[in-house]
Amino acid sequence: MERLRQKVAGLHTCAEEYTEQWQQQHVRLLALLGNAQAILGRLPVLANRASYGVLAEVEGYTERLQAQQVGALEGLLSKCHDAMASLRACAQGLSRCARDAQRQVASQRPQLTVQQLVGHSGCEASLQSCIDGLRQVAQMYEDEYRLIEAAVPRFSYGAAPGELAATAALLGDQPSVQHATISEILEKGRLTSTGERRS
Repeated sequence: MERLRQKVAGLHTCAEEYTEQWQQQHVRLLALLGNAQAILGRLPVLANRASYGVLAEVEGYTERLQAQQVGALEGLLSKCHDAMASLRACAQGLSRCARDAQRQVASQRPQLTVQQLVGHSGCEASLQSCIDGLRQVAQMYEDEYRLIEAAVPRFSYGAAPGELAATAALLGDQPSVQHATISEILEKGRLTSTGERRS
């Protein structure tokens, strides 16, 4: 029983680390998208020769400036895909932690009593509450990643400024990932090797 608690507690700690990594990569993604949004807003202006005044008469100037901005945009979008890959890895890692915890308990279930599985002692968390919490958190991040996957492609040539602003605001809100709720869920399910919740 003690070894099982240690394994599940380790998976819980791993899940907490994934949520921290997610937050870091999400901040990075938002910064990249903000820069991409700024460039996308400038491109229509740069495409208008009237925006350059006398500089429009300088041979190749307008074309070079637009090419520089397009190159910068493509670089930013490439980095966005890298950040998304990191976010996907975090979401998958959380799902794996939840599955592994369930598998660990399932393998020992014939030997576990109901009291061992769901019982509490003082402020200690139960194995079942830990597993349920991991599953709930993993689902939240899976849902949020699906939203990101659908939203990021909107940052492309020809996108309306209003649509980009609304999409950026939605991604910033992270509607599926409520950090206060997640912190509470993880805290309730936190185990130590002795079965007592850490302070």
